[in-house]
Amino acid sequence: MSSTLRGIAASTGVAIGRVFSPAREEGPAPGTRPCLDPERELAAWRSALASTRTELEALRDKARRELGDLKAEIFEAHLSILGDPDLADEVVGRIKGGLAAGEALEAAAAGFIELLEAEGGIFKARADDLRDLVGRIRLALSGGASDPWAGLTEDSVVLAQDLLPSETLRMDRAKVLAILTLAGSANSHSSIIARSMEIPAVVGLGEAGKALKAGTM
Repeated sequence: MSSTLRGIAASTGVAIGRVFSPAREEGPAPGTRPCLDPERELAAWRSALASTRTELEALRDKARRELGDLKAEIFEAHLSILGDPDLADEVVGRIKGGLAAGEALEAAAAGFIELLEAEGGIFKARADDLRDLVGRIRLALSGGASDPWAGLTEDSVVLAQDLLPSETLRMDRAKVLAILTLAGSANSHSSIIARSMEIPAVVGLGEAGKALKAGTM
């Protein structure tokens, strides 16, 4: 590929390697999961919350060990959102109103995300945190996810639409030469973690970044 792609320098450095894209597994799309009886949906919601909390606590502890207390605060923020009674009450109310747990979560979170983005500034990052958390809970509701890094077997330049903080933290640092994302900003949590790991990163490549295919040098 001869053309030059331009993005935002999120973490300094130079690297050469073949492109690898993580296989991100998404939860079921809103509106596709049938609504079962409310009690069953409430039980599924509580179970998903519990498993998500356990996962976030493990990620927080890993971040603290490897990157320090400041980076661990990213996952403390996720845990704080997870324990927000306003969000939980909204979800439970929608489940009791006849929505499946995943649909109730999406509907409840949409209102909070809209409010946070309207505030702008640091609240935009909190909206991104909530999106990350919603995706994590939906995966828990659908039975969990496979490892997106399973195919990362050699030194590579990681290319993704964007990377969640948890995905960045789970990478095998020894095999990641650099990070490229189509979206994102230099102040995103993933960019902050990349700098802490001293991994070169360019974000915000836009649609032009899709020209890079897996295996491209």
